[in-house]
Amino acid sequence: MKSKHLFLILAFSIFILSCDDDDSSRKVTFDLEEFRTNKVKWDNLNFENYSFQYLSDGFLYSHLQIEMKNGEINSVISLAEDGFHSGDTLTIDGLFEEIHNQYPANGRVDVNSDDGIYLKEIQVEYDDNYFFPIEVHYVLHIPIAIEVDGNFNKYIRNFSLVD
Repeated sequence: MKSKHLFLILAFSIFILSCDDDDSSRKVTFDLEEFRTNKVKWDNLNFENYSFQYLSDGFLYSHLQIEMKNGEINSVISLAEDGFHSGDTLTIDGLFEEIHNQYPANGRVDVNSDDGIYLKEIQVEYDDNYFFPIEVHYVLHIPIAIEVDGNFNKYIRNFSLVD
């Protein structure tokens, strides 16, 4: 009889734990503190003249050389013959803003889409010296094998300060 009670208590405990509303699988995985820290460090550097290569892939592909002068885009050169660019962020500040805008204000997964696709995780790797994102990956939950429109991987390469 004691083993039956023990089994029921154990089963009930597992059931309660599995129903926890604060389940991490319902949150978008993202290190918001690391993001904020690196954004502040990048802003404090106050670079206005620099160049970098911007790569974006997913449904489409972009590979661009971008030069910033006085904090504004001075030139954009496509480095991919068949590359496509539409609506992607072209500045490092813009990439920070995009990441911030993708992360839900409450950190919770938005499962209100009709197709069941939602953002599960934002993975960001930062430059050790200048603190900007060098890699950004948007990881989506896609319940069925469908083609999804959008670029979900962003890369900043060959950053250099310009006189």
